[in-house]
Amino acid sequence: MGSVYRRGSIFWMKYYVNGRAVRESTGKEKEKEAEQVLKVREGRAAAGLPALPRADKIRYDEAAADLRRHYETTGSRNMVEAEKHLNHLDAFFRGQRLVGIGGSEATTYVAQRQAKGVANGTINRELAVLTKMLRLAYENRKLLRMPVIRKLKEAAPRQGFFEREHFLAVRRPPRGSSSRGHDRLHVRLANTERSAHPRAPAARPQGGHPSAGSRHHEER
Repeated sequence: MGSVYRRGSIFWMKYYVNGRAVRESTGKEKEKEAEQVLKVREGRAAAGLPALPRADKIRYDEAAADLRRHYETTGSRNMVEAEKHLNHLDAFFRGQRLVGIGGSEATTYVAQRQAKGVANGTINRELAVLTKMLRLAYENRKLLRMPVIRKLKEAAPRQGFFEREHFLAVRRPPRGSSSRGHDRLHVRLANTERSAHPRAPAARPQGGHPSAGSRHHEER
């Protein structure tokens, strides 16, 4: 039979696992809440389940190390790409208690990244890595609950638009190839570029009357 007792402002508990007494803090200042924590511990012990670790002892650093090890052993993610996202997360969350990371802390992280001009799509990739980290900690019984972290709205991808560097890359013919077909493609792409940026109509002469040449052209 377990029991709770006060140490300072926090209640501690005592329970038994395989006949061995275990004492640990409940992290609660109210006796009824402490008793609820004790019941959970006793229930897991009676079912033969391993005791959950103290959630307030697990730090972000341990969860990040677990995720890196998971990626390395399973090969489920490119480590270069993963490290790029993890480095930004490390700089912000390092040293924080894992149980204290939730939606509010993620929002603060997002605001900091946006202030540096980072696109929402990039931030969403970083939040996805953070969510994977928290889920892995939850599966490893290092986190008691899974927090909700919402992604940002991303800008719609542009369609029918050729970036200049891509245009120049296509414009350059492959080494040793015939340039005839490539020239036709060049003309077609150039026409597309001009149609995307139409020129303004020619200004009329002062007085509002078209010139003779332009009038003759219109009549034809």
